[in-house]
Amino acid sequence: MYNGIGRALCLLLIPLNVLWGQDLTGQWQGTLTQGEDTTTFSLQLELIQDGSTLRGQARSVGADTSLQATFQVSGWVKGTDSVYIQDVQQVAPESPAWCLKLLSLKWSQSPGTPRLTGRWSAMGCDGGTIRLQRQGVRVDEKEVVLPFTPTGKWTGQLSQSDRDYGFYFTLDLEPDGRGTSYIVSEGSGGEAHHQLEWTYDTISQIITFRESRVLKRTIPDWKWCIKQARLTRQPDADAHRLTGMWEGQIEGTTNRLGRCAPGDLRLEKPILTRTIRQRIDTLDAMPALRERPIHIAQTVEVTGQNLKLFLWDNGLVDGDVVSVYLNGQRLLDQYRVRKGRAELRIKLRKGPNFLVLVADDLGSTPPSTVAVSLHDGEREHKLVIRSDQRESGAVLIKRIDW
Repeated sequence: MYNGIGRALCLLLIPLNVLWGQDLTGQWQGTLTQGEDTTTFSLQLELIQDGSTLRGQARSVGADTSLQATFQVSGWVKGTDSVYIQDVQQVAPESPAWCLKLLSLKWSQSPGTPRLTGRWSAMGCDGGTIRLQRQGVRVDEKEVVLPFTPTGKWTGQLSQSDRDYGFYFTLDLEPDGRGTSYIVSEGSGGEAHHQLEWTYDTISQIITFRESRVLKRTIPDWKWCIKQARLTRQPDADAHRLTGMWEGQIEGTTNRLGRCAPGDLRLEKPILTRTIRQRIDTLDAMPALRERPIHIAQTVEVTGQNLKLFLWDNGLVDGDVVSVYLNGQRLLDQYRVRKGRAELRIKLRKGPNFLVLVADDLGSTPPSTVAVSLHDGEREHKLVIRSDQRESGAVLIKRIDW
């Protein structure tokens, strides 16, 4: 709804919160009505929770799809089932101006699907009703434990157009828009941590980050690229994925000669279902795994039950000592990682399989990063596992031909 064009359209966003333990962050879809003639608009919402406060964006679309708008919103949760959302700013279009609404909603779950229902009001506009339903939540054995949020750890690979080797790369995004990146070179350069700032557009589903400086590095005189990128979210059944191009400037340079050759960046955050989460909890409690929390960084889909596993140090050889487990069964005990590849034969069980790396000795440059290659007879799956003495890195292996 916008001012000056009769009863107009309304747009809102509802980044919802945790009602007595219910995490309402995620995607919501529904309808908004306005006025006595109950004009109806569809609502597409992406919600983010930050403690007890709410923030995000939303888009409302009328029967005539040319009539739509986007808002930035904030809000709060009260009691066990009340949610309040206020439009803060109209993001698009620039004109005409739409009404800034206050939404009063109630949370419920019936039959098993989270819903938000209530009314909205705004100065100078006829109010109406709102009905929303959470998207992508299944109440069965495979229910997603955590809905999507851009914060947390993202893991993957970075390439650069002027060299024939790649980089292991992670993003750790904090709720306040700050974060860190970690990069390991398969060639020269060693490893480095960078400080960064990031934003997430909930409508376009694009994460933008910009590094500001190197926090620490393993080779003192190595100059790293200070990178920036726009990464598009591409969810699938097993993981949230980010893909895009990056560019950058060699640290300490300001002219065109200091530009880095650009490249591709691919990251993922696995989706943990209820069944997978329960099995991880079981592994966490095993004394052999040091009772450290297990962090699933990546998901691999393979064919066949019998695989070849290769393991080596893809970065600076600094004396890392690790133990490797498959589904809680030890494959390697206190193995000193080398450039040369250790080869193992492994057999998968039915259902999800967990390859866990436990850091016994971090060497001279923590954390421990170990390259792993899985051969299933058809493809090679190459990735990196990162562990320290606070948590153990792991890979979720799924057999797709069962």
